[in-house]
Amino acid sequence: MIVDDALCDRIIEIEIENLRTRMAEQARRGTNGVAIADFGPITAFAAADLPVRFFNSALGLGDASLARLDEVLEWYLARGVEPAFEVVPSRMSERLGEDLHARGFRMLEFHAGLAMRPNLEVPASPIAVRELGPESIDRFLDVYLEGWGRGADAKADLRGWADNPTWRFFLAEDEGRAVGCAILDQRGTTAMLGSAATVPAGRGRGAQAALIHRRKHEAAKAGADLLVGGAYFGTTSMRNQQRCGLELAFTRGIWSRVPCLTASH
Repeated sequence: MIVDDALCDRIIEIEIENLRTRMAEQARRGTNGVAIADFGPITAFAAADLPVRFFNSALGLGDASLARLDEVLEWYLARGVEPAFEVVPSRMSERLGEDLHARGFRMLEFHAGLAMRPNLEVPASPIAVRELGPESIDRFLDVYLEGWGRGADAKADLRGWADNPTWRFFLAEDEGRAVGCAILDQRGTTAMLGSAATVPAGRGRGAQAALIHRRKHEAAKAGADLLVGGAYFGTTSMRNQQRCGLELAFTRGIWSRVPCLTASH
């Protein structure tokens, strides 16, 4: 896979649209302070009541959009949110770094963007993966919330996921016991490995590898020519994706004026 500006732009585009969908769902279920705004190539996301970096980030920033940087910062200030900027190498420049630094930002984290050309291959695995329809969203959420260590009381807030027309839901089972789950988000010919989880008792058994391979297969079958993934650099999640065929496309820098206390989502 050849990494060029066009590939990076496709990765950024589906990441923005995936987060736009998630934020719209937050707003639908009544989370206060949720807002989305576009400033040319920059899309700014804010959620004042969700102090998580993932929901309070601006994506798409580059040298060509520097003229709107202060406008974006004013928008966040009006909402009482301290933002983070995600900057990929294809859009990074010395001037951009200087301008962010002059406004008090510094790069605090790396996040890997991964990609591959999906194919129909699904290696043999003791983990069985099946797709769940929207009517089985409660089953999916039981596993998802257990994997993320959240209580069942959060289920009502997430049931709206079933209404997202681009999302498909998959469940991994080991000898009939659910051990993991994951989402595939496909928009045209670009697909994305959406949020995933493994229950504590099922970790280390290959559930996420099986889920990645199945989603890769389904993306190819549905006509996608690009599958996008992401993970914090050097993590188990990144290694799982690489073992399944995804390649490192870039490492983006996460710029912030405050410590990145959590990126959990």
